[in-house]
Amino acid sequence: MNWKAHLVFGAIAGFAVFSLLMGMRAEQALIYSAISGACALLPDLDLRKSKASQLLSLLALALAGAFACYLSWRAGDGLAQAAWNFALLLLALVAADWFLRPRHRTLLHGFAFAIVFSLACFFLFGKEFAIAGLIGYVSHLVSDRMV
Repeated sequence: MNWKAHLVFGAIAGFAVFSLLMGMRAEQALIYSAISGACALLPDLDLRKSKASQLLSLLALALAGAFACYLSWRAGDGLAQAAWNFALLLLALVAADWFLRPRHRTLLHGFAFAIVFSLACFFLFGKEFAIAGLIGYVSHLVSDRMV
């Protein structure tokens, strides 16, 4: 299944749960369905060509650039040192990605990880966000098994 189908399936599942089962107004249910849709993309983070992985890579690249500039500014160094800092951070990111990313459909494609993910969401963002995250994550796992 492609990322668009996972996104739509997760959003529909989230909207159904929040509007029908939990009785939320449509506006609130739409917000949580968007979270469910986004979380439906997360199990494919272990796949380098997935949309979620590409977005995370762009975010990491932007954060590495900002952090390299900050380190250079904090030390009173110039732009050349910022470029070196960025190169070292980029090398560290590539090494971490190469050595730490699990193979596709292993760790991130399990129901146990979905529970761990939703518990982390609960402690960080609250009950509704955790439910939305769990719905999206599980919708991805279910839809993968349907196809």
